[in-house]
Amino acid sequence: MLGVLVLYLIIGWKNDVICDFIGIAYLTYAS
Repeated sequence: MLGVLVLYLIIGWKNDVICDFIGIAYLTYAS
C-alpha cells in the first residue's frame, strides 16, 4: 500500500496534488 501511495504522490505532483490526495484517501477508506 505504501508503494502505491508514493506512486500516487509522484503522479500528483505532475497533476493536481489535492485532487489525487482526496482520491487516495477515498480508496484507503473504501478498501
